[in-house]
Amino acid sequence: MEEENIKIWEKSDWTFQARQIIDAIAKFPEDSNLSIIMRHSHRIDTDDMQKMANLGLTNLGKGLAEIFGSKLPINRSIQLYYSIVSRCKETAESILKGFKSKGGSGEIFGAFEPLHSFGKDSDFVLKNAYKYPGAKFINHWAVGLFSSKYIKDFTNYCIQSALDIWNQANVSNRINIYVTHDLVVMALKYGWFGITPEKNWVNFLGGFLMTVLKDRIVLFDENECRLHEIPYWYK
Repeated sequence: MEEENIKIWEKSDWTFQARQIIDAIAKFPEDSNLSIIMRHSHRIDTDDMQKMANLGLTNLGKGLAEIFGSKLPINRSIQLYYSIVSRCKETAESILKGFKSKGGSGEIFGAFEPLHSFGKDSDFVLKNAYKYPGAKFINHWAVGLFSSKYIKDFTNYCIQSALDIWNQANVSNRINIYVTHDLVVMALKYGWFGITPEKNWVNFLGGFLMTVLKDRIVLFDENECRLHEIPYWYK
């Protein structure tokens, strides 16, 4: 099974984004503090909307998350945060297990509100995520087609999440890893950097890598490094 997992890691299309993140870390200065905003690993599948919220990882998902962790550079420490949903917690635990197996030093800091708190009504979010799949949900949310009674204002959510996450990037030579859901990853890419959700939906273990400098943000996404201005609300 471990040999099969390695083959999937090296060859599968859905692990390509995860491999890109690992390869990109070496492009950043060694003393930089990095943040990875990523989707959980391969999960159990279901057509039952009500069961979706509590689904965990498959054995494959746990194995691939361990491989991801084992590929992280051990000259950096890691801190992991996750959404309250079990598949995100299991992903963080598996990443740390893989990282420590190679001699790395890291710690799980637990559930982190920005990674799961955008919906005020989880049934509303699930229902509309099925009704408006993928980018349609993000666009409906961003332009205000969902009532603030059920979901947080898109702009306010993205700004507050940035303040909560970016302000943790205060220790050099560390990687902060935030394990969340595809909707959150795509929403933050859109809200922080203007990358529309129609572009390359995030796969399991995919996401983006970034660091906040004094005068700019360096973003790695889709095999490309880009420079972004610091938003006025963060200055």
